[in-house]
Amino acid sequence: MAKAISAKQLSNERALKILAGVISGVLALLIINHWVRVLYVRARRCRSNPQPTGSSALASRFMSFSRYIRRTLIKGRAGFPSTGHAILVSAYVVVNVLLMFTHLDYSKLNLFAARAGWLATGNLAVLVFLALKNTPLAALIGYPHNHLNYFHQVAGYVTIGLMILHAALYPPYYVAIKFKPETLIEKDNVMGIISGAAMFLILLSVFLIKRTRYEVFYVAHIVLFIVSLVTLGLHRPEWVRRIPVITLFAGGLWFSDRLLRGVRLLCNLLNNEAMITALPGIDGGDKCGTRVLLKKPFARATPGAHCFLWVPGVRAFETHPFTIVSNGPDGLELVAQTEDGFTRSLYEMAQAGKSGIWAAADGPYGAVHDLADYDKILLVAGGSGVTFALGLALNALESRSASVGVEKQQQEISLIWATRRIEHTKWFDDHAKTLASSHSPRFCLTYFITGDSSNTTKPSVNSSQGSISLENQETSIGDETGVPCKGKDSANTIIVASDDTTRGSFPVVRHQKLNLEEIVLEAVRLAGKDQRVLVACCGPNRMTNDVRNAAAQCMTAEGPSITLLCESFSW
Repeated sequence: MAKAISAKQLSNERALKILAGVISGVLALLIINHWVRVLYVRARRCRSNPQPTGSSALASRFMSFSRYIRRTLIKGRAGFPSTGHAILVSAYVVVNVLLMFTHLDYSKLNLFAARAGWLATGNLAVLVFLALKNTPLAALIGYPHNHLNYFHQVAGYVTIGLMILHAALYPPYYVAIKFKPETLIEKDNVMGIISGAAMFLILLSVFLIKRTRYEVFYVAHIVLFIVSLVTLGLHRPEWVRRIPVITLFAGGLWFSDRLLRGVRLLCNLLNNEAMITALPGIDGGDKCGTRVLLKKPFARATPGAHCFLWVPGVRAFETHPFTIVSNGPDGLELVAQTEDGFTRSLYEMAQAGKSGIWAAADGPYGAVHDLADYDKILLVAGGSGVTFALGLALNALESRSASVGVEKQQQEISLIWATRRIEHTKWFDDHAKTLASSHSPRFCLTYFITGDSSNTTKPSVNSSQGSISLENQETSIGDETGVPCKGKDSANTIIVASDDTTRGSFPVVRHQKLNLEEIVLEAVRLAGKDQRVLVACCGPNRMTNDVRNAAAQCMTAEGPSITLLCESFSW
């Protein structure tokens, strides 16, 4: 005879259903907002008469209201990437806190302990869903896995916090109230203790080794997650308790994602190899790099997306994310800046003269828009973030070459790269030549050199011959973001001009600090109401936050349609 479901369990199941309903409702709103905006923009560009009439006037008013909301939501907020992030995270935490006190007898400590455990289990499924690399949300709301990683981390903190509360409340109940301390060492509860300990170790690893030993952290993260998930299912193994159902669902999601990635990686490994080239360091320093050219390109990948590189000869059981610089008949090109661990070993292998090594890539991932749909594109990069921006620039030129008519002639593209030393630009000489050979008066490539050096050199590329020469030039002091440093003289802030004196010169070199607010405002200022502008940024958090705030200022009812795409170094 099946065991009857207790009133306590029914109450806890109801709490999980409310949590699932709230999350589903938020996702539904995000999906509707995303697709309404996409369909409206497409329909607006197809109309021969852009002036709103009749039903289109209502849609226009809706989009004006939508822009006001987006302007508010994308602004940076202290402690959060944006105001939108702050609202979603706050709502998520508040809902969990409220559910801790819903439909409970406040006089019974064990009910609070059980509720915390149930909520922790439910949130565990949420965090696994947010960790998927092949997430359906990339297509539904335009958010790829790397943009969802922030919410995955938040869900992790909430889950572990609820687990700690669950573990802290039950011992006093069994020892001081029930007088049955031996219950804590029963097999089912021991499994729960192991599961909780594994979660707590994950939390410690985040603060202790994530920044200094990321590869160790990642392996520990995966192993401890598996241990925690399995022992959680064994903590309450009865099917009537529903806990095994939740753990199997979460485990199935994770395993399916891993299986799909593994199969694609093995397929890509067949008849594939990588040519690796060591890129020179700066003044003998450690900031070197490695160019990786995989023989097999991706069938459907655009520069600016990213993939996970697997080199068994360097790390047999690890894959690492890198931005796709180019993808074509010559192969799939990646550039890795040398740090510790995998990138250091890869660079040393390239220095040793090894090439034609066995390698594969899994991907592509990332939200890369159809760049042919935009009238203006502003790309801003800091440091190694140029691989993302450069990939988008090459992608935009390819898209424009494939287009015809007026759109091909009118699209404007500006790429701005802030880097500490001019020598870093030598890593991308070939691509600078490609951009120079485009002979486009509506493309501008600008280097902002922010390092402190009296002997730095600046390149000037002859746009007709595609050659690069070097000449001495002094620099001013800044940092990788290109934003003026505190305590330094910021009187010589540069504003990038949009006239024809800069466009067509490859590259424009500025040995001064850049003003991101002015750059974004100038890029958007001359765009018409019926035009679309893409503002994309990849760099340190400080840089992406400044670009985010500047783009928010430009989102007005009478202005152009602005799409913001921000990538950060910290995944």
